[in-house]
Amino acid sequence: MHDLVRAGLDIPHLLSEAGIEDRRVIFAVLNHYEFMASGLKTGAFDKKVYKRMYFSQVVNDWKDLYSFIKAFRASRKLYTAYQDIEELANEWAINRLPANSQG
Repeated sequence: MHDLVRAGLDIPHLLSEAGIEDRRVIFAVLNHYEFMASGLKTGAFDKKVYKRMYFSQVVNDWKDLYSFIKAFRASRKLYTAYQDIEELANEWAINRLPANSQG
């Protein structure tokens, strides 16, 4: 996924049938994060541990992929897609990980 981001997200391509393989890569990552965010939201997972382990990945990947997700939601009229990871990434971006990494 990072290669796609570094190359510059070609959103029209990613939303087309020709972009299905690249889209699958992005969705694999986003689905993992959405599962994690949903588990954190419901209390199934320990928030401090996950924040210490995934903070940078979640915040940076969400920032990199937000334009794609916004376009995907609009094109498919799925406005709640990936809402739990969006909420988590925004919360973590505001409430940064402390320097001592204790979450």
